[in-house]
Amino acid sequence: MAEVIDASIAIKWFVEEKGREEALEILSQIMSHPQRFCVPELFYFELAHVLNRVLGPLNSSQKRLYEKTLHLGMKRFLMTQDMHLSICEYQAMGLSGYDAAYVAVAKHTSGIWVTFDAKAHKLIRSLGLSRCLS
Repeated sequence: MAEVIDASIAIKWFVEEKGREEALEILSQIMSHPQRFCVPELFYFELAHVLNRVLGPLNSSQKRLYEKTLHLGMKRFLMTQDMHLSICEYQAMGLSGYDAAYVAVAKHTSGIWVTFDAKAHKLIRSLGLSRCLS
């Protein structure tokens, strides 16, 4: 089963906050078995945005770490017509467009979206497409 990694997990690879140990364990699993993990392409844009918002301009060490995330080997999913239809379906359930994209990838891969976003998870928990770590 594929695991779709949310940016809320990846931010903890860079920032010392609650849940970091779980996030680092997932990173370790990604490094060992990248083929088990996937993300919508927007993951990288969202992570860059959140890192800048939380940390401000990245120093050279942080930039190198971010660039390494680009090469972890997770499968990337682009926006397609089918993805867009799924995203619209999940947005109608109350998810943001970003969160809906992660869930659409989970549906497409018969996988599960792994997140720290308890509110979003609660909206779709009954679908069996998400797992909340918080």
